[in-house]
Amino acid sequence: MPNEADTLDGIDPHRYVDEAGEEVAKQAALNKLVESLRRRRIFFYPACGFDWNPLQRFTHLCDDFVYCDYRMTADDFSNRKESIRNGVFTGVGLEVGDICNLHTEAVMDLATPDAEQADDFPNVGGAWGKIINLTRHIGNVQRKIRLLYFRAEGATLYRNLFNKRFIAPRMVCFKQCLDGFGGENWSTFLRWDGPLGRPVWDNRGRPQFVVSAYDPPHYDWPWSRVWQHHNWDSGYNITHLKSYVLLHELPASAGTPERCNGVIAHDVKTMHPIGERTIIRLKRPPHSAANLPDGARIVPLRREGRVQTLDTGLRELRETWVRDGTQDVHSIGCHFEDEAPTLYAWKWSGSQPKTLTIHCETEGDLACYGPAADEVLD
Repeated sequence: MPNEADTLDGIDPHRYVDEAGEEVAKQAALNKLVESLRRRRIFFYPACGFDWNPLQRFTHLCDDFVYCDYRMTADDFSNRKESIRNGVFTGVGLEVGDICNLHTEAVMDLATPDAEQADDFPNVGGAWGKIINLTRHIGNVQRKIRLLYFRAEGATLYRNLFNKRFIAPRMVCFKQCLDGFGGENWSTFLRWDGPLGRPVWDNRGRPQFVVSAYDPPHYDWPWSRVWQHHNWDSGYNITHLKSYVLLHELPASAGTPERCNGVIAHDVKTMHPIGERTIIRLKRPPHSAANLPDGARIVPLRREGRVQTLDTGLRELRETWVRDGTQDVHSIGCHFEDEAPTLYAWKWSGSQPKTLTIHCETEGDLACYGPAADEVLD
């Protein structure tokens, strides 16, 4: 039997396993799992393939990650299982726990179009579902998260999983969702009056964010205010995405924006006086080159090339400081969405440089890094 650390919301993950016997109990366990989504923040990713980037980036905003792709077979997933367990998350702070099957008949119910959907909706034969329990380690923080992976069509799963329970995901991701992507997508999700936009519109709840590789007018959902920029390494190249919010939603929050005094890191074993560690400053968006002091040392912090975590970028920044002896460093384009705890721990790990000023390009940068800042500048 799993211990308490292996369960979430009081649900035993081993009861998801679809084997002979106890079918009623296992279907009830899946129903309990689905109902638990009401209490959690959800990232929904149709046509996902095996793109794990959101699990590294959005655990500060979401607890459950619902992936679906009707192109993926059970063999495709099985062929990836060992890499999931042993390699794919190495170096990005994700610890893999249980990988369990979901009850087949219950998953089929979630994957089957209903009478209100058009006749041309694909009815996915052989639908299946998996749940992976994960722990995200970031800075001095650990977060329990869940990945639910379905072989199902995205719009149908949205209706059956969310609309029929009057809940909505917090984030929806459009990265690989053009019609004919790889010659296999049956439709596009980029149109607000399209097969996915319609159930989102019909639901009483709305996502707060849309993450997209496509800019308006190529996608015409009402989410059009840029919240944050993202660079995702797709395995082949760097994909540039943005997250959008509704125009009237989510004013930026940066912890205690006017904070000017030091922050006491309660979970750092070796404490240093505030004068012996780096002072973190944030400059509110919008960014302008005029905000940079003449002759300022600029060190970009971006997720590009081999720099996949903020921890890696900050180590390189400190190496640059040691080499150049720059006391005050400025950074622009800090494309790390879920790593404020890393920045918070880093500033206590040494006394160089004296200050790091991050010039925020978007409100999302300000909201993400605000909790780690000592001062927020206009």
